Amino acid sequence: RLVGESGAGLRDRHSRHYLQGAREIDQATQGSDAVQAYTRLRLEFENLRAGMAWAEQTRDDPTVSGFAQALANRLQIIQRTAEQIEICRRGLEASERMKEPDGIAAAQMNLGSTYLVLPTGDRAENQRRAIDCYEAALRVCTEHDFPADWAMTQKNLGDAYQRLGEQAKAITCNEAAIRGYRAVGLHREADEVEGFLKRPEENTDGSNMDKQDGQD
Repeated sequence: RLVGESGAGLRDRHSRHYLQGAREIDQATQGSDAVQAYTRLRLEFENLRAGMAWAEQTRDDPTVSGFAQALANRLQIIQRTAEQIEICRRGLEASERMKEPDGIAAAQMNLGSTYLVLPTGDRAENQRRAIDCYEAALRVCTEHDFPADWAMTQKNLGDAYQRLGEQAKAITCNEAAIRGYRAVGLHREADEVEGFLKRPEENTDGSNMDKQDGQD
């Protein structure tokens, strides 16, 4: 502790330190050092969670949201899916307190993606919760204003409907995703969705989607 530093000031400094660590881990998981990054995440998870809690105690909503963004879609890889839902929810609450539509939409997408692959509980109910989150995100991420995010969310929404066996809705969402990806020049992503639609024999029960969990 620095001379004259209050307990709240110390928590704030530690929280910012751990947020930087969370962002470094998030970045590293997307590169060639992914294995080492996930090892670091396992070792430092409790410290990162404490840093987020300290930010909540000091009402530092931008930092709370930052932790949620950095940790979203990473914790499931280290078998911390329940904690990932908790952190995504807290990030959503922080974004709502800040009244930031972009942050709310991102938090809804992260929470939806967690429910999409949640391995516990009622799987159909998990998919319905994912659908609710994605539809909430689409109210902000419109095709006109955020075409790439809109396309990605449509694709995820299609995944959730596919897992529920609602084929017509899944196809509609995936076709919308293809259109959105093409509109912004993301042709590789569009081709991947088209390839999925061309393999109906693999798309009857969501099993093909299960194989892809955690690979995005």
